[in-house]
Amino acid sequence: MSQDSAQKNGAELGDGQKIEDYLQVLEEHRRNCEKEGNFVEAEMAKSRIEEMKVQEAQRQLEQLVLKHQQEKAELEDQHQREYDQFNQEWDQRMSQKDQEHQLMLQQLDEQHQRDLEKNRIDLDQKIPAIFKPSSELLNLKKIQDQLAKQKEYGEAHKVQQKIIELSKEEEEKYSQVRQKKIVAAETLMIQKQQQQMNALRKKCDNSMSEDRKLREQQHEKMLQKYSNVKREIESQQSLERIKLEKLFGKQLLASQSSLSYGLKKNDQAYSSKGFSSNSSPKKGSWGAQTGRDNASKQL
Repeated sequence: MSQDSAQKNGAELGDGQKIEDYLQVLEEHRRNCEKEGNFVEAEMAKSRIEEMKVQEAQRQLEQLVLKHQQEKAELEDQHQREYDQFNQEWDQRMSQKDQEHQLMLQQLDEQHQRDLEKNRIDLDQKIPAIFKPSSELLNLKKIQDQLAKQKEYGEAHKVQQKIIELSKEEEEKYSQVRQKKIVAAETLMIQKQQQQMNALRKKCDNSMSEDRKLREQQHEKMLQKYSNVKREIESQQSLERIKLEKLFGKQLLASQSSLSYGLKKNDQAYSSKGFSSNSSPKKGSWGAQTGRDNASKQL
């Protein structure tokens, strides 16, 4: 087989013949030239074989690098989608629960107001507004009546004035006592209502705290899953790289030098998107109170 024939076959590679097949043809041609003593032709075939191996090593290395970058990008994209969905679902869940809690607190407060109003009406009916006259006051009224019957109007008038003063005094005293009873009863009821409100608030806070704890646990689990998959991909990519190095050896090293500039540019572009192989999404902090809080989205 002549060098021209080998070059012709090389030109036909683009028509579908595999490079491996063409390398076998060139290797057979080299051996034939060696046997025939055509060392010039054998040297040309040898150089062509080495050149094509370097080219093939470079081609496969480029494909492998691109494949690895795509795998990493797909992993990051998938994880980002899962992360965004995770945050969206949890934000919605905690916001809805906070609204439910606010409604429960509002309904309890309204119920307390109705109970207080009803209690005031009951107390007003239960505790008479008119005081009960004392024995002294009743006795003065009897004396007044007797003096009036005896037509001792001057003395009756004096007793009448005492009755008015004593009635006013007893009425004021009774009013104060009555008001104290009402206030004491309302205070006791308000204290019980406050205990109920505090218990409900504590229940709501505990529920939100449990949700934040569960959210954090699921977040850590999601990050761990991402880290595990990332390590598996990196391990598999390392094996593929080693396999390629074993296949091409020094030809791969030669092709790497020609790829170094392009790889640096690709790595920079890849890292600028947040797809560095050593990077992972930042852990976020969940807002303490949904409604005025929200899980800051920094996972």
